[in-house]
Amino acid sequence: IDNTQSQTEQEIQTVIDDSLDLYFDGLDDFSEDNFLSDEPNWLSSTSLNKVSEAKVRFGRIKTKPVEHRIDIITDTDSTATAYLYVKFEGNFIAKKYQRDEDTTSISRYVKPLTHEIERIIHLKKRTNAEAARRNWRIVDISFADGQSPINTVQIEELTIMAVGIDTVTITDPLNYFMNGADMFILPRFTEVKLQVKVRNTTSNPVVFPENTESTESVRLQYGRNRLGNFARTNFDWVSKDGDLNVYEGKWIVRQFRGLHHAIIDVINNGTIFEEDAETYPYVSNTWATPYRVTIF
Repeated sequence: IDNTQSQTEQEIQTVIDDSLDLYFDGLDDFSEDNFLSDEPNWLSSTSLNKVSEAKVRFGRIKTKPVEHRIDIITDTDSTATAYLYVKFEGNFIAKKYQRDEDTTSISRYVKPLTHEIERIIHLKKRTNAEAARRNWRIVDISFADGQSPINTVQIEELTIMAVGIDTVTITDPLNYFMNGADMFILPRFTEVKLQVKVRNTTSNPVVFPENTESTESVRLQYGRNRLGNFARTNFDWVSKDGDLNVYEGKWIVRQFRGLHHAIIDVINNGTIFEEDAETYPYVSNTWATPYRVTIF
């Protein structure tokens, strides 16, 4: 047994465990009641129910403990790479609303889901650390790349545009790294514009809304953190780029100061709008990143 290797891995594991907020990836919507609102749940909004505007509302509910695994590779005596793996299992639940004069009928269906998320962390060994838990420090982390086992939907490109930061275009989430200094740092009330390009190779495409070529739903989940906070904003289909669907959306940073998480959440339309789980299983791809909100 290589005790030095074992001790190194234990020290790195401790550093990562102490930094859970840095790479939190929250997909659980906790309750079906939360499907009804896209508004930030920390702002006491009165616009809670938008049934009249919604053909279908949907989300993910965890049914098993989330599985976490960390594989650590010591690249040199003073550098290491940690490969994080998360397995989220639960139910994808969709609710269709039909409004007829003063009556609203609801149909509900459930599909099993598995969503696997990967992220990479680079670490460097400190010199003259006072305690073992400080022997290593995180140098940078990648975006998180999450997907269903059936992977016919894929985000191919994400462009982020906001006042005060350089425009960023990402094509490989596991090869885009950020540290504490160059993380997305956004003053409160900043408007962020996003463009997402998506490839969909499903053999049973479902187009929605009408008069578009959209075969998937694209939305941003933001303000996510371990307090259970969430908010969502939907993207609009705008055009085709070859065989890719192009979506655009914007988001106003309304979080309070601190570290939060944003998820580009793409779900196949068949998953959402069709009840048959065999023909239209859970199919999704997500990219996620932490961001920091400042007062100014």
